[in-house]
Amino acid sequence: MLETIYSLLFIEFLGILVFPIIFTVFWKLPDRGYSISKLLSLLLLVYIIWILGSFDFNYNLKISASVILICFGIISFITFYYNYNYILSFIKREYSLILLIDVIFVLVFAIWLFIRNLDPTIYHTEQVMDFTILNSVMNTSSYPPNDLWYSGNPINYYYYGYLIFGIFFEYLQIEVSLAYNLAIPLIASLSSIVLFGLIWNICTCFQISKLNITLVSICTVTVFNFFSNFQPILEFLNSIQILPKEFILWIAIDGLNYNTESISIFPNDHYWWWRATRVINTFDILSNASLDYTITEFPFFTFALADLHPHLISIPIYLMFLTLLFNYNILNNHNKIISQTKIISNNVFFLFISVTFGSLMITNTWNIPSIFLLLFGTAIIPVRNYFTYKTFFRFKIPLYVSIMSLLLFLPFYNNYVPPVNQIDVVGAISSRFIHIFIVWGFFICIILLFLTIVYRTKHHYFINGRLLNLSFSILPVIFMILIWSILIFVKDTFDGNLLFMIINKNISLLLILITFLFLSHLLITKTEIPIINNQPYLTTNSSNGIYFIITILLIGVVLILIPEYFFIKDQFGNRMNTVFKFSFQSWILFTVFTPFLIYSISTYVRKYRIYYYISFLLISILYLYYSIAFINLQVNNWDKTPSINAHKNFSVHNKMTYDSIQWIQNNLPQGSIILEAPGDSYSNFSKISSFSGYPTVLGWIGHQRQWRPFELEEIFKREKDIENIYISNNINRVKELIKEYGIKYIYLGIQENIKYGEENISKNTFRLFGKRIYQSEEMINGTYIYIYDVN
Repeated sequence: MLETIYSLLFIEFLGILVFPIIFTVFWKLPDRGYSISKLLSLLLLVYIIWILGSFDFNYNLKISASVILICFGIISFITFYYNYNYILSFIKREYSLILLIDVIFVLVFAIWLFIRNLDPTIYHTEQVMDFTILNSVMNTSSYPPNDLWYSGNPINYYYYGYLIFGIFFEYLQIEVSLAYNLAIPLIASLSSIVLFGLIWNICTCFQISKLNITLVSICTVTVFNFFSNFQPILEFLNSIQILPKEFILWIAIDGLNYNTESISIFPNDHYWWWRATRVINTFDILSNASLDYTITEFPFFTFALADLHPHLISIPIYLMFLTLLFNYNILNNHNKIISQTKIISNNVFFLFISVTFGSLMITNTWNIPSIFLLLFGTAIIPVRNYFTYKTFFRFKIPLYVSIMSLLLFLPFYNNYVPPVNQIDVVGAISSRFIHIFIVWGFFICIILLFLTIVYRTKHHYFINGRLLNLSFSILPVIFMILIWSILIFVKDTFDGNLLFMIINKNISLLLILITFLFLSHLLITKTEIPIINNQPYLTTNSSNGIYFIITILLIGVVLILIPEYFFIKDQFGNRMNTVFKFSFQSWILFTVFTPFLIYSISTYVRKYRIYYYISFLLISILYLYYSIAFINLQVNNWDKTPSINAHKNFSVHNKMTYDSIQWIQNNLPQGSIILEAPGDSYSNFSKISSFSGYPTVLGWIGHQRQWRPFELEEIFKREKDIENIYISNNINRVKELIKEYGIKYIYLGIQENIKYGEENISKNTFRLFGKRIYQSEEMINGTYIYIYDVN
């Protein structure tokens, strides 16, 4: 409990500490950057510490971070001294906004802390891997950190996101088993207030009442945190036995079977909630084998699953990046305050956006395509109405930001070898129309409804002389399809008629293609778009704000389209990860503006507004079903013992292993290499190194192959060498291998007996020259640790 309070107080302190600086830099934003102050201050603190560690400065985290915070405080005090009238005036005028942001932060944190409390254990999916990396970054002062699952080598993975929260909790001296579970609600709450502030700032561009701005912003946070796609609604209809068996067979969602059990409000299957993220798939007619396994996560699932993965960690930074883009590209310098510091604040702003952009790239490298699209796409908005050769000078600043971010994070790139560097084409397989509707129907229908109203309002303008723009707007898609078709033809990866294949694929994507067509048409049209009905006039900011929204939505659509034609080829050899990461970013981009579009549409249906809102209220209840049903499932399985300790069930259901880990942490020198048996990914292997924080020779084999495809021979060698150490009768060879890998201790427990066979291990000779230093209480199938000195 105290750790939770410390975390909340410290992040609040960080935000307040640097707010005077942020206030002067983001003086154009209506909230003056208060909604991003907590996250941005943490990002700056971590970056400075990371630079120190990357250049091998022998620093103490507690002292170094404290000195950095003192420096922040001094700069903030000086800034406040020269601008206190403006800052105090803002606080007096907008105290309710400041209070609301902090209330949302605490409330969202509390909700997700409660959900995490229902099942705080770390045992499934990639939680163990994420815990391992977090453990590694919290126990080092140099970067890149050592790979606990590949002793003697640094992590070849985008570890920076783990470092952001690792440093935060390490500074507070919160142990990693608590830090992991506190990080999930902290990321959700930071994301929520950044999103709230972004919508508030955008809505303020338009002539909307504060009450409506508040409601739209809160609704956006709600959609972001708790909405799902349409699949759980099908689960509900199946649970109450409304869905026909034929429809379920036709829709072909893996695991969704006709309900033959009793009628219930919630599904009876314990893992039903997984299926909402495994919708898009194609099955072989004869064998029923999966041909196109994909993942389409959304924030609630991601937070509930609690894999502390880079795509989750990067969410608040991604949203903050949108705020920075809005601040630079949309808002004019209409405000006269703090004019004497404009030059300095602009330079500081470019430093902030470069750090944010660079952090996004190395927190999750899958962000790179979309953030480059966002950076360069939004840059053109202020000059969209007068395209000349000088227009391209607008790309000068994005280019500077790109170069600066690469330079700022150069130490990372010097030590990171990308495991994938190849782009391939998607073959005949395509997402089915019905699957696309299930995943994206809510957002696409709202966008198309908004576009229908816009075109109806301005129909005379679009028809008279502007239809040519409509043809230009489809050119990017035609070009992409043409390139895809040529590559398919050259690679000869199609069966039958190529033309039929092209037509079939694009019919499936018709809904997405239509959305792209009309969004891009609006973007290149010079008319003013009446996003709010009966506005007396449009300011430059509100006009730019409209096109900012359209640009973001268009990029979201592009991110859906790309994996239908091309994918980044990884170890799996399919488009699973490309669909996963791109669709997740699309979901976030759509979430940002969909509630605002719902409000915008309502201004055009004043006569039927009450029916309109009732309809969306009912639809919202349906889309909230997933989160309600999931929480109900977790509550029913809860053991009623409040805890956020990741070791909770581990210490109860696997006490022997837990006790040995505790003994290792309390008795062995930090950094000593402990040998344990390696195993497959997502298994119970490698938990000694993961939970203790001590390196082993080889951890999850599958993940090491993903991270190091250029070292497959070495990985295979390590696997065989470890087997020899455990079962070989050649004592000299065992000694050589122990010395080669610098092994100090050998762990012998349940997993080792499973992997190598108890009868094989009992015959080996490594016990003859090793000294037993630990033995569990269980004499049969117990746990032992041996110490070795072969020097």
